[in-house]
Amino acid sequence: MHCKNKSDLIFSRCLIVILLAALTVSCQASRSAVVSPDAQASIFRAAERTFQLMRDRDYRAIWESISVGSKEAIVGDVLRACSAQKQSCDRDRLRAEFEKGGPDAVIYWVNYLALFDPDTILRDSTWKLGEAGTDRAQIVLRHRDADRDTILVIVREDGAWKTGLEESFGVRKWLQRMP
Repeated sequence: MHCKNKSDLIFSRCLIVILLAALTVSCQASRSAVVSPDAQASIFRAAERTFQLMRDRDYRAIWESISVGSKEAIVGDVLRACSAQKQSCDRDRLRAEFEKGGPDAVIYWVNYLALFDPDTILRDSTWKLGEAGTDRAQIVLRHRDADRDTILVIVREDGAWKTGLEESFGVRKWLQRMP
């Protein structure tokens, strides 16, 4: 009788673990399910547009297509670079330069795109929708030569989907700086 109770206890614990795992999978699937097919298409178009604009070197339009968080991170990076070179830079002037695609924006994007080829995303990667909600979505990218996925974050701001460069790749910059 004692063995039967022990096996019942093990069975109950296993059943609870299986139910929790099924619930987790179900919750993850439902996060993506709340997004309509039209919204999904809009999410993909917004992300694709950013990389097409990069490929076309349309710096002003790139700025419009990225999230506020990404814009703030870029301006902050440029300000830190100015400080490191003992130059004076003004945050508001930099923002205005990026908005109009001025000389500072051109320098930034030329250097950015010297290190990043947008065709690696546009032509050489598969895309699928990951977790998605009304204001934030993930696109799961897999480059043809990669063994792991990359998550591209898309955020909804002022009624439009924006590509979250900082939200997607900012942690990588931090990890690359670690000793």
